[in-house]
Amino acid sequence: YIQYVRPGSTERKKFDEKKLSAILASKSNQEFIESKYPDLIKYSFLRVADTYASLMQEIISSFQYLDKKDLYRNLYKSLTTELKSKYELK
Repeated sequence: YIQYVRPGSTERKKFDEKKLSAILASKSNQEFIESKYPDLIKYSFLRVADTYASLMQEIISSFQYLDKKDLYRNLYKSLTTELKSKYELK
């Protein structure tokens, strides 16, 4: 198996912290859904969780985990804290 990755490709692109704004956008979306459709509260969080997971995956796939270790850990901690509160996990 041989894989060629161009130097400027998205696979080698550095993680841009501007992407963290996606968390605020997904939380805003979550608040709207929860206010209009309260039966979907737990499901609306899945989009937020997906945003966290996607950002964490991007940090890893951009080979910046060592440089962004604290950011990665903070995203992980926020995700697990919110999961525990929404789904009453222990």
